[in-house]
Formats: sequence, structure tokens, C-alpha cells
Amino acid sequence: MEDKVCGFTIAHVDHRTKLLWYNGSLLKNKEIDSLVFDVPTEWMVNDTWEKGPLKQDMSCMSGAPVQSIDRDTVNMLDHTVELAKEVDDSLRQHIPVAVP
Repeated sequence: MEDKVCGFTIAHVDHRTKLLWYNGSLLKNKEIDSLVFDVPTEWMVNDTWEKGPLKQDMSCMSGAPVQSIDRDTVNMLDHTVELAKEVDDSLRQHIPVAVP
């Protein structure tokens, strides 16, 4: 079975192919759910895209080595998710229409 990485975010790398950032959101799928967060632990670049047909469908990449995101970065992202949840909860209390 071929390795692949699936998700709703896109990895961006520097000139040495080191992960710089990923875009899409801290949310698992910002297009369909504002409550479910997801912290990636793996990434892949520069090979074959299998694009999900709809926004609620994940896209996958296969054919390249799966890269692990280092534990410190995953921990930092986990902490960022917790802070984002606190901000969202506060916004929901003070401005209910701001965050669904």
C-alpha cells in the first residue's frame, strides 16, 4: 500500500524542503465545521494530488516520503488550538453571530 497524507490544509516548504507553514486553518475543515480542530502530525510535498471533489472531501497526496512534524511543533499547535477555542468561546458569548 502506498503512503499518503490526507487533509484540508496545504504544506509550504522553504528552499531546503523544510516545513515553513501550512494553510487552511487550525480547523479540520473550515468550510463545513467551526468547532472541530485538527493538528497535523505528518506532511508531504511535490508529488501526486488526489483532490477531493467537494469542499467537504479531503484531498490526499501520495508518491513522496511522508514527513513527520516534530513534537515541539505539534505541541505548539495543540496549545494554539486551545487558545483559539478560548477566543471562539469568548466571541460566542459576546458576539454570538461572529463565530458559528
